[in-house]
Amino acid sequence: MEVVGTRGTLLSRDPWQGELGGIELTATASCVQVAADDAGYRLEMENLSAAILGRGTPLLGRADALGQARAIDALYRSAASGEAVSPAG
Repeated sequence: MEVVGTRGTLLSRDPWQGELGGIELTATASCVQVAADDAGYRLEMENLSAAILGRGTPLLGRADALGQARAIDALYRSAASGEAVSPAG
């Protein structure tokens, strides 16, 4: 995953699994090491799994999922139109 900004670019070569454990910053040509066992998506899935099994409550609920879907829709609409758009709500 790559994030491009006016002051540089952040690049994670393995954002979903977190096994590579690093984020590169092109503005300084450096790499910040991130603990491989601190993968946010893995922790999110473990939390959801525990909630499904009745061993806990989900940290993220319907409102969060709807907000993410609206943000993704706005990103697609912005990319198609070339204009800034707000998430529908």
